[in-house]
Amino acid sequence: MGRNDKNKKNNKRWTIWSVVFFGLACLVLFALTWYFLGLPDSHFDVLKKRLSIIGGWFTAIAGYVGAEKLLKVKGAPSQVFASWPVRVIVGLGAILSFLLLIPIHSIDVDSNPRGATIHIVGEKGDRGKTPNSVRSLQARMYDLSIEKDLYMKVTRTVSLMEVLRHRKITVDLEPQMGSLAVSSTPEGADVYLNEGTQSSGRTPLVLNGLPAGFLTVVLKKDCYDDYIATKVRIKPNGEEPLKVTMSQDNQPRYRFEIYSFPTGAEIYVNDISYGTTNTTISLPCETYDVVLKKESKQKKFEVEIPKDNRISWVIDFD
Repeated sequence: MGRNDKNKKNNKRWTIWSVVFFGLACLVLFALTWYFLGLPDSHFDVLKKRLSIIGGWFTAIAGYVGAEKLLKVKGAPSQVFASWPVRVIVGLGAILSFLLLIPIHSIDVDSNPRGATIHIVGEKGDRGKTPNSVRSLQARMYDLSIEKDLYMKVTRTVSLMEVLRHRKITVDLEPQMGSLAVSSTPEGADVYLNEGTQSSGRTPLVLNGLPAGFLTVVLKKDCYDDYIATKVRIKPNGEEPLKVTMSQDNQPRYRFEIYSFPTGAEIYVNDISYGTTNTTISLPCETYDVVLKKESKQKKFEVEIPKDNRISWVIDFD
């Protein structure tokens, strides 16, 4: 055997470093394959993942074949991986794979209002509540879901560069909306929300586009006590009924005199009997329908208290 043949045979032998860099190159290819498979389906469908993986392996094989031609060592992978340019390329690929695959990255997530739960789409469990630093992330895109009770869920895509630069992400949460149907007995009460000074309208009333949650509702009507309802729950995407019977328990009473000639006429106020004339009754502020009946005759009055304070009726028997 000649000296040249002996040298060629020795050059084809694997050294420890050639084995290390060959194994490192294989590890990089498998790591990148795993990386592409782990990308979210919302941004990379199955076809894109397969094309990326095939493209990565094709590039590696093409690079290896090109290195063989440049080094003129066809069929000698030990000599290819003994080349320093090849080792530098493999080393850079290993560093890139480390940065992409090792979960050493993080992002800061905040919301307005705070206290929202952070989810990474595709993961089980949550990543705490805002404001919070989401750690142990790979360098890739993520879909974050930010949720808070009574607010609309927000899904935010975090880009690769945002992860690499440790960016802070702040999302504005919009409240869910509902409706409130307010009715009262009697009708015509002014409706005020959250201690506001401007009436939202008069009953019966349907208020749409109210933020979901709890409201304070106040009903006001002349001659009636204010009705205050605290913690009226507005259901998301629903209509909450509020039925109110107004009270006059704390309203002042006004003396009202009723006379007739001859006396003894039956008195009915809003269809309620109040005895016979002549008499004085006490009633709270209001407009009343008063009927006086005597034998076959009757007389109807509309009385506004306290503006009116006396009714006199002379019965004509003719």
